[in-house]
Parts: sequence; structure tokens; C-alpha cells
Amino acid sequence: MQHLCTQPGIDTQQLSPPALPQNPYHRLIKNYKLINDSLNSPLANCKATATLFDDQIAAFSTMQQCAPQRLRIYHGLLATNSGYDQLFRHIRQNNAPAPDTLVQDIKHLLEQNHIYNPISPRKKP
Repeated sequence: MQHLCTQPGIDTQQLSPPALPQNPYHRLIKNYKLINDSLNSPLANCKATATLFDDQIAAFSTMQQCAPQRLRIYHGLLATNSGYDQLFRHIRQNNAPAPDTLVQDIKHLLEQNHIYNPISPRKKP
């Protein structure tokens, strides 16, 4: 087993918007700090981060079932970070998409949402 400190990092703050778009803000609400003069609690931070990360993995797993193209896009866009690449390879059971596939997936998603409508080439008179 590899040591934890040799593993690539994953930032839950960056994963919140794609994983939990209904609440794109970082969800580490420090409930233990409801009183302004309370001390910081690293242990509580770790527990809250672990819970958030579990929620993000569950959301991405659901996305793999319901919207696999969207998850493939996220994988392709974030794969340059080895931590995110490993996470998405684990969930998708597949490597990151090739750049041409990624471009096609993005165009298709934008067309589905009526954001992208390629103009057909004009015929010369």
C-alpha cells in the first residue's frame, strides 16, 4: 500500500460545482464554528471534508449512470491533474477521452442545451 503523502491531491472545492451543481458553492460549512470566538478544529475540518468527498463521489457515480457523456467531459477537462484523472478513471472505469472525442462531446452537450448551433456553410452564388 502506498503512503498517503505520495498520492496526488484532490481539491474538494474544485469538485463541488461539477459534482453538486444545485449547490455549486463549497459545502464545508463549519457547523462547529457557529460562535465567532470558537477555535478552529482541524479534526472537524477533516471529517467535514471526508463527508463532502463521499457526497461528491456519490454524485459522480450517479452521473455515470444518468449522464455518462457529461462525466466523460469532466474527466477530459480535469485529466491533466493526476488526482482527478485517477478519481474519474475509478468511477468511469475508463481512461480520459481523446481530445477529438472531448470536443465532440462538448459540442453535443451544448447543442442539447440549445447553447451551440453551428451555422451551416453558405453556398456561393
